[in-house]
Amino acid sequence: LKPKVFHGFRLANPINLQSPHTSNCHNLFSMLFTDALTEYLYDAKLAGLVFDILQNEVGYTLQFFGYNHKMGCFIKRVLERLASYKIDPHRFAIQKERFERWLKSYKTQPLYKLVNYYNGLMIYEDTFTYEERIAVLDKLTLESVQAFWTDFMKTMSVDALMYGNLSKASADETVKIFRDNFLVKTTPLASDLPKTLREVQLPTNSSHLLEAVNEVQTMKAILTYYQVSNDYGDRCCLCIIDQILSEPFFDYLRTKEQLGYIVFSKYHQNFG
Repeated sequence: LKPKVFHGFRLANPINLQSPHTSNCHNLFSMLFTDALTEYLYDAKLAGLVFDILQNEVGYTLQFFGYNHKMGCFIKRVLERLASYKIDPHRFAIQKERFERWLKSYKTQPLYKLVNYYNGLMIYEDTFTYEERIAVLDKLTLESVQAFWTDFMKTMSVDALMYGNLSKASADETVKIFRDNFLVKTTPLASDLPKTLREVQLPTNSSHLLEAVNEVQTMKAILTYYQVSNDYGDRCCLCIIDQILSEPFFDYLRTKEQLGYIVFSKYHQNFG
């Protein structure tokens, strides 16, 4: 066993659900901050310390993993940089161009990812199409992304998860580091604001069909989605059913029928 720990922070503020523009800011900010830390994170990785900032439905997830000996110092340095981060104009121009190219070329994504995207448009509230986000790219300026991050920090909720080779005292110290950098200047998220995406409850025994034409790719993809209750007991049963079905589903459709190169069945974790 190696003396390693994991620290995760989930920052929630549904500001990115307000409009296609704030959704773009949400994506671009994580790209910019990751880019700004490239050199520092490379050296940290050589020392066995890893950091990642991931986009979640209503904010960001910060993940720290590695050896526990210098983890406290590593977390403090990254959080200090994040709390006081100012966007570099030169790097902004480069990352914005990358983001625009990615957004405009969405139809070239693997089809199994695109069918999940279209499925999300049908079942999630407050989601935006790629076309809606592309239409407001001209509003994406350095000042607007910086203002987005400033507004995000003003009001947010935080969930933390820590495990591994650490004591309660070291976990409390990590929480203190986070509190000193963020929570002293943050007001709690209002209780009526969503802390995750809301999923539309489909009518019982209903069926719906969405067809989308992709002019870029001639191949086809099909996704079939079944919605059941949000009961925890049903969730457990679905996880078991998923394990039972995955292998024969793949074997029959991929190996025997040879109907597709990528074939899978999986349990879908809904958002309530």
